[in-house]
Amino acid sequence: MSAALLSSGGDALHARRFAVYRALLADAGRGAAREVRVFAADEVREKAYEARPVSARGVVRCALAVTLLHVALIAAWRHAGPAAPAPVVTPPIALQMDAPPKALPQAPKASPTPPVTPPKPLPQRAHAHPARPRPAPAPSLAPTPVAAPPQSTPTPAPVTAPVQTPAPAAPEKTTLPDGNADYLHNPAPDYPPTAQDYGWQGKVVLHVHVRADGSPDTIEIRRSSGHRVLDEAGIAAVRHWSFVPAKRGATPIDGWVDVPLNFQLD
Repeated sequence: MSAALLSSGGDALHARRFAVYRALLADAGRGAAREVRVFAADEVREKAYEARPVSARGVVRCALAVTLLHVALIAAWRHAGPAAPAPVVTPPIALQMDAPPKALPQAPKASPTPPVTPPKPLPQRAHAHPARPRPAPAPSLAPTPVAAPPQSTPTPAPVTAPVQTPAPAAPEKTTLPDGNADYLHNPAPDYPPTAQDYGWQGKVVLHVHVRADGSPDTIEIRRSSGHRVLDEAGIAAVRHWSFVPAKRGATPIDGWVDVPLNFQLD
């Protein structure tokens, strides 16, 4: 029973496969026939195109085109410049020496010249000179006495009084201005409240220019206290001070003085 079923199932599969194969062959045959028909139609069209008669107008056009082409080639050949001459290549020259060159004859060397010895000087003869006659001695004469000159009395030199040079005057003494005199009653600077609150202390040194009348003119800070508030308080106080002016001898003059001010909390 099972064998029959298997044999029947196998025959059906084989039949289906054969049907598919036949369908594929039929499709391939139809495609090949279609390609054959298209190729035959193309060949027929090409033969018909080649076999068609050529018109007289076409022949004239072809002849005219060929003629124009030849005319253009001839004109280009006439207008072209002469061709550049090919460079002349000189073949290399090979030299062959059969024998080495002979050495040129050299001039003979000159013999060294012997040193020239100067001739010895000839001995000279002494010439005899005739003896000259000596003069005869003159007769001696007695000396004549000479009178002595009169003696002159020496004149005494004038007595000149010594010139006294004045002694140089002693330089006048110069004193500096002074602002600490008791009779000036210069008040002490006010202690700024802000410096008191923060506990600021310090010493400021002011460089003051004092006029001849004792009033301060220019005030500069020579050394700061470290706090601007204290420096400004010192300048404000000294600006209203009175000074003993500087003096040259007894004459009051302008001068500079340093004024130290100490700000210190108790």
